[in-house]
Amino acid sequence: MRRGLTEPRGALLLFALAAAAFGFLEWRSPWYFLADDNANQYLPYYCFNWRSVVERGAIPLINWHQYLGQTYLGQAQSGVFYFPVYLALAASKAFLGHPWAVIELLAIGHLLLAGEGMRTLLRARGISPMIALLGGLAWATLPFCVVAARSWIFVSYLAAFLPWNFWLLDRLLAKPTLRRGFLLGALKAVFFFQGYVQYVLLSCLFEALYLAATAPGRARGNRWPPRAWFLSVGWFLALAAPLLGSLWVVKGLSLERNAPMPLSVFMVNRMFLADFLRAQVFCFQPEIIFDAGNQIFHAGLIHVAAWIALGSRAVRARARAAGALPLLLLAALAFTLATSTGEILYHVPILNLFRWPFKSFAFFLFFTVIASAEIWDAVAPFGTRSPRIALALGYAISLALQLGIAASPGAAVTFGPGRFLPPPSGASRDLVRPDGRVFTYRSSNVDPARYSAFGMFDYATLHGWLHFGGYDALVSGLNSRLSLGLQHDNSYDKLLDAPTMEHLERWGVRYLLCGNRPTTRRILARFPQLRLLHEDAAMLISENSKAHALAHFTNAPQHPLPIAFGVNSLRVTLPTPERGDLRILVAPIPGFSCEVDGRPATADVTPYGFLIRLDAPAREIILRYSDRGERLGSAFGAGLGLLLLIHGALSRRRAIRESTATPRAP
Repeated sequence: MRRGLTEPRGALLLFALAAAAFGFLEWRSPWYFLADDNANQYLPYYCFNWRSVVERGAIPLINWHQYLGQTYLGQAQSGVFYFPVYLALAASKAFLGHPWAVIELLAIGHLLLAGEGMRTLLRARGISPMIALLGGLAWATLPFCVVAARSWIFVSYLAAFLPWNFWLLDRLLAKPTLRRGFLLGALKAVFFFQGYVQYVLLSCLFEALYLAATAPGRARGNRWPPRAWFLSVGWFLALAAPLLGSLWVVKGLSLERNAPMPLSVFMVNRMFLADFLRAQVFCFQPEIIFDAGNQIFHAGLIHVAAWIALGSRAVRARARAAGALPLLLLAALAFTLATSTGEILYHVPILNLFRWPFKSFAFFLFFTVIASAEIWDAVAPFGTRSPRIALALGYAISLALQLGIAASPGAAVTFGPGRFLPPPSGASRDLVRPDGRVFTYRSSNVDPARYSAFGMFDYATLHGWLHFGGYDALVSGLNSRLSLGLQHDNSYDKLLDAPTMEHLERWGVRYLLCGNRPTTRRILARFPQLRLLHEDAAMLISENSKAHALAHFTNAPQHPLPIAFGVNSLRVTLPTPERGDLRILVAPIPGFSCEVDGRPATADVTPYGFLIRLDAPAREIILRYSDRGERLGSAFGAGLGLLLLIHGALSRRRAIRESTATPRAP
C-alpha cells in the first residue's frame, strides 16, 4: 500500500528543498546576505553582543565604540536578548573559526523556519500535505523575504515569526487556555527581542485585524478567545518590559524619533500599483536603491493566479467555503497600506515614529500565500491526477521564477551598496589602536567594499575601535551634536577647518582615515600636527599628535592616564595617588555615576566629557553607566507578570471548582 506524505516526511522534504535553494544562492553569490545594514550594522552589533555577554559576562547597556559613547540596549535593534544570535555566532566560530558567517546562518536558518512554519500553519488549517509543502516553499523563497533580507536581516525574522504566531493564535482561538495565551505572548516577546519594533507593531495590528475579520466564524457569545488574546498581550508586555523601558527612555532622548517624523519622510518609499504590476512581469530588471519598481514586489505567479481566478463565481464560492475571504480582505488591506493609503498609519500614535509604507507589503504576501493555498486546495484537490499535476507544475514554475529573481544580477544591490567581504583586512586593522578615537574624513566617494577599512557606519564596534561618530536611527541629540551630526555612513564630508580640527583633538581623535585624493592631501597638509602612518592607492591614515588623551589631567591633556573600558563602566587607575582635575572624554549622557577609591563622587558635565575634581590624592576612578529605563521596565514587567500569575491561578481555581461542582436537583 502506497504511503502518503506524512508530517515528518513533509518537514524533511521541505527542509531539503529549501536548503538546496539557499545553497544555490550562496554558490552563485558567496556571503549572499552580508550586504548593507546586515554588514555595516547588524554584524558589528552581534559580534559586540558576543564579546560583552559571552566573553565578559554582562548585558551591554552602553557602546563605547561609537558616538563618543552612546546608549546601546535601548537602541532596540542590537538583538542583545535574541538568543538565536548567540547560537549562530557559536556555530560560526565552532565550524569556521570566525564570526563572519553569523548573518548567513541567521538569515538561512530563519527562512528555513519560515517555510516549515507556513507548512505547519497550512496543515493546521486543513490544507492537503502537498499544497502545504509547496506553500511553505513559496513563502520562504519570495523575493521580499529573500532579497530584502540581504540588506535587512529582520525581514527573515519576520518571515519566520508570522506563520508560527498565527498558528499559535489559531490554536488559542480554537481552545483558549492560559498555557496557550502564555506561549503566544512569549513568542511575541522573542520576536520583539530581535529588535525591529516597526514590524512588531505591524504584526500586532494585523493580528488584531485578523481577530476582527474572523470573528463572524466563531460561536456567538464566546468572549473568551479575545480575552485570551489580551492575556497573551499582557504576557508579551511583562516579558518584554526591560527592553521596552530602555527603548522608551532612549526614544525620548533621540534626535529623530522623539516625536512624529515629518509626513514627507514617513511616506517616502511607498509602493505604486504600476510598480507592483511591472514587478510581476519585468522582474529581472536591475534594482536601483529604493526603486519601488523592483523585484521585491514580485508576489509569485501561483499567488497572482489565485487572485485572478477569483473573477470566477465558482472559485469565489469555493474560496468562501474554504474560509479564504477574510484572509484576502486582510491581504488587500495590507496592499493598500503599502501604497499612498499608508498615510492612515501616520495618524496612529507611535506608528508615526516609523517610516516607509512599502514595508506593509510583507503582510500582503503572508495572507496571500495562505489564501492562495486554501483556494487551490478547494478548487483543484489532489484527489485526481490531472489537477494534481497541473497545480504542482504551476507551483514549480512559480518557485523557479522566485529563485531566479533572487539569484539574478539585478538583486545584487538591495537597499544599499555596502558589502562586507570577510575576513576584514587592510592596514587600518593593524595601525589603528584603541588609545585614541578614529575619524573618517571623506572628500570623495569610497568604494563600498572598503567601508570596513575606513571605519564607516558601525565598523568601529566590529573592530574594537573608538570612533567619533556612528550609524544609528536612535542616536541621541546630545551624541549627534557632539559628533558633528555624523548619523548615516559615519564619515565627514564638509570642510575640515581649524575649529573642526580643534574639536576633534579635544575629543581625543588621534587617527584620521581619509581617501587618497590630491584634494585630501592639500587639506591635511594645512595641519602640521598630522603624521602620515600609511598610504596606499585608496586611503591615507594620519595620526594627530595634538589629540587629547581619553583620560588626562587638565594641565597635561596630551599625557595619557591608564584607562580600561569595561562592559558598562570605565576605570582610570593612577600609578600613584594624585590630586588634580581629571577629564574623561566620553559623552555626558544621563545615567553615569562616579566613584573615587570606592566612594561616591561628583563628575561635572562639561562641553568635553566629564570633569572629576580630585581634591585629595586618589588612585582609582570609576565611571559606571546604568540604564534607568531598563530598571523601571524590569520592575514593571515583574509586577505585571505577578498579576498575570495571580489571575491565572484564580482562573484555574475557578475552573476546577466549576468542573467539580455538584449540579442541583431539579
